[in-house]
Amino acid sequence: MEIFKELPLDIQEIIYEKVIFEKKMEAIQEIQKLFMKDVLSELQRYQGVFWCDQQDRWCMDTLFFTLRYEMRMQDGFYSFII
Repeated sequence: MEIFKELPLDIQEIIYEKVIFEKKMEAIQEIQKLFMKDVLSELQRYQGVFWCDQQDRWCMDTLFFTLRYEMRMQDGFYSFII
């Protein structure tokens, strides 16, 4: 810490800005990790409903129809996807 105080002011500012930037990036990464957990859980839920085993692919028409329908639904109604 003593070495930091002996550095010129412009170098101290650069180091301080980098430290603040890194702290902000860590916070953003934590938020992204939480978001990705939610996205993966939704993907697993959708895969159980919209995966077509005969064709070994997603049933895209049904998936997008359901997503568009649910976006237009009002709160309080039941979802197609349970």
